[in-house]
Amino acid sequence: MFNFSLNEVKQSNQNSYLKPYTIYKDVCLDNAEIVEGTSKEGKTWKAIQITFKCDEGTYSHRIFWVDENGFTRGEMQTSNGGKRELPSTWERTRDEMAAIGFAFFPDTFAKLQEASTKAKTFDDIAKVYLKLLKEAIGKVKTEMKLVGRTSNGTIYASLPNCTGIACADNEKKAASNNVNVGDWYTWMVSPFGKNLTFTAYEQGKANEYHNAKPTKMPDETPITKDSDNINLDEFDLDL
Repeated sequence: MFNFSLNEVKQSNQNSYLKPYTIYKDVCLDNAEIVEGTSKEGKTWKAIQITFKCDEGTYSHRIFWVDENGFTRGEMQTSNGGKRELPSTWERTRDEMAAIGFAFFPDTFAKLQEASTKAKTFDDIAKVYLKLLKEAIGKVKTEMKLVGRTSNGTIYASLPNCTGIACADNEKKAASNNVNVGDWYTWMVSPFGKNLTFTAYEQGKANEYHNAKPTKMPDETPITKDSDNINLDEFDLDL
């Protein structure tokens, strides 16, 4: 006897991924977990994977573990023959964590800030941070700005760089940022909150993206480091 029952059919697990160069409203934390893997070069990695959600879909971001090598700033040549410093891995990671914390769980993040002075390893901070993320799932909604990151010719959604850096080239800048004249200082740039806008550089890239001819999108959005998605000149500001 044939069985024509439809009870065995389950709804497909389809997920819409948020698109680059868009500012989304009513975004909340949807999930947080530890993920691990191995790079193409054979190096193991560990990260906190954070998933953000709104009515249009989801976006996942990874905050990678930082070791003692992550505190060294890089350096690059400028077009005028000079040099400029680049934020360290820790500074970028720190500001990403802070931007998310201030947006979705400011009170408990403030307590973590105070307690973090006693941390001896990144693991000490990451375990508590993960706990706070999980406690904040679905509780706060805010706006989120996503830009784009190119990988193998495809543009994927990415959080903007959260760290600005500039040189204190006069006494006023040095004093206001607690550094010496000639030192480089950083500040956090948040992609969350009200009245978000694109910078001139981001808007130019957004125009290129939205005006480009349609291309076939991959089935899944890869989760990669967002720290490479940075236009250094736009962050050379006096705050």
